[in-house]
Amino acid sequence: MVRETCRAQPLRAMAAPRDIDSLLTHVAVDFHNHASVATAQGRDGFGTLLRGTAEAFSPQRFTVHHILGEGDIAAINLTWYATHSGEFQGDPPTGKEEFSSAQAHFLPSAAPC
Repeated sequence: MVRETCRAQPLRAMAAPRDIDSLLTHVAVDFHNHASVATAQGRDGFGTLLRGTAEAFSPQRFTVHHILGEGDIAAINLTWYATHSGEFQGDPPTGKEEFSSAQAHFLPSAAPC
């Protein structure tokens, strides 16, 4: 079931992150990514992580399971698939398909509805 609200709508962009800069306008400056390295913190760090992932993994495919929003918090539950086709955080490409199942991203919204 997908219940979209004003706050949750930008997260649909995570299923096809073609315009990372637009997506980042909905991410708080002090965003904290609990599942990532220290350099992926804050809006700028998260943008760097998204750009690096887009360059190193292609083609990317997403299956969106849930999108929910309440107040200024939104969450997405998805599965991500991609082929490791370029260097990522110092690791050379493997050519293998990678996946991350049932990720959840909670992004306090920085943009008004």
